Amino acid sequence: MSSLPVVSIVGGSGHLGQHIVRAFLEPTRKSQFKEIRVVTRNGGSSTPQEFAQQGASVLTYDENALEPLVSVLKDSDIVINMIGVVLKAMQTLKARLYFPSDSGVDPRLHDFSNPEWDAKRLDRELVSELLPSSTCTCSVYPGLFLEHSIGPWYGLSSRAERYEQSGAHESKIRFTSLPDIGRSVVDLSLLPEPPEHVHLAGDTKAIIGVARTMESAVAGPIEVVETDLDKYKKDVLTGPGDRPEKNLRFLVGEGKIDHSDKGLGNDNEIVNPGQKRWGWWGLCNWDLA
Repeated sequence: MSSLPVVSIVGGSGHLGQHIVRAFLEPTRKSQFKEIRVVTRNGGSSTPQEFAQQGASVLTYDENALEPLVSVLKDSDIVINMIGVVLKAMQTLKARLYFPSDSGVDPRLHDFSNPEWDAKRLDRELVSELLPSSTCTCSVYPGLFLEHSIGPWYGLSSRAERYEQSGAHESKIRFTSLPDIGRSVVDLSLLPEPPEHVHLAGDTKAIIGVARTMESAVAGPIEVVETDLDKYKKDVLTGPGDRPEKNLRFLVGEGKIDHSDKGLGNDNEIVNPGQKRWGWWGLCNWDLA
């Protein structure tokens, strides 16, 4: 790369977006970019202003107006999308690299419909039709966010000392911390040709292993209860409402979120070879009780 790249993070003040921005602003990474743009709807709020003080350019956009967004993204070499309206704006840009708003689980592995994930899958299909051939795409799938994955919404109630698992309790699940996702996106953006699909696995444990780790936090044994996987999946898919967290529970039982070396595999070594750039955070690093 002959000159330092300009990177634009659209939705950079959002829940995940701000962790990606903070990773770009780390001193060892910040110097590798000509400009770091935080594109947000409310540039005057505290988080964007914090980033501005650290040297980022804060730009605002109207999600209902395409042309201003195109103008904001002009001359960007790398575009990281944390919202859903960027793809159309990308058609007229000459960005080298585009990160879709995929963050989560890989929708290509699903055999069911979910409105949110279907939209992301459609977005991904439209990329090849709408983006210039010179723009590479890198989809990042970190699995479950480490900071928000232990709770009753996933059937893991530490306070009640009871974890429910659809399928075998040896089924593994991967977690990646928000800061590690941010660092991964930065380092992928610095690769000459990043992979089209990247699976991260900051920590991978079986539900029974999660229970044993969390027992020290709740000062008591946690019961792990197995439920029938096929019945649970059928009940979720035929039941009312859009409940992604319930979909995730049976995906764990099916082994579709197990990106350990013995499972579906991961791309940790591409992003962070030998953990020489940083150490992946795991359950033992967080107070998740």
